[in-house]
Amino acid sequence: LKTKEDEKIRIAIEDSMIHIAGKSFLLSIVTSEYRFPRVEQIIDFENNYFKKKITVKTKEFKEALKRIIAVANDIDKREPMVKIIKTGKNTLNLRTEDNYGAFSEEEIEVKTDEENVKLLYNPKYLLEAINPIEAETITLKYTEEMLKIEKDNYIAVIAGMRET
Repeated sequence: LKTKEDEKIRIAIEDSMIHIAGKSFLLSIVTSEYRFPRVEQIIDFENNYFKKKITVKTKEFKEALKRIIAVANDIDKREPMVKIIKTGKNTLNLRTEDNYGAFSEEEIEVKTDEENVKLLYNPKYLLEAINPIEAETITLKYTEEMLKIEKDNYIAVIAGMRET
């Protein structure tokens, strides 16, 4: 390897490090030997792991999340959190608030047979997960800890948050 000035570059591999050195620089890179399991080895998608479900209108849900995120970014500098609570037979309430009482709230229409719905998620992650979906509606399947969004060949899984 050579630089623009025909300077020789040395490369050395040592344990879990790669060193690249030139006349005026040294770059050391730590390599990882961790092997992460496939998500299917952790979550049993085949045996109805996500039993509870809510169907929402995609565009309405995206727009509500965008408004929640805009306010959450203004009222607090920590990771934003959206509380999703069923408030009526076909209504979900999305709410974010800070430690001083400032808040933003949205209501959206849903279809669900679930009686008690109370979920906590980072709205940015939720929006990122549903953004690629263009369908009129999406079904959110969930457990107490995770939410799964699936449409055609697309699957997204999001870990829930805990209220402190």
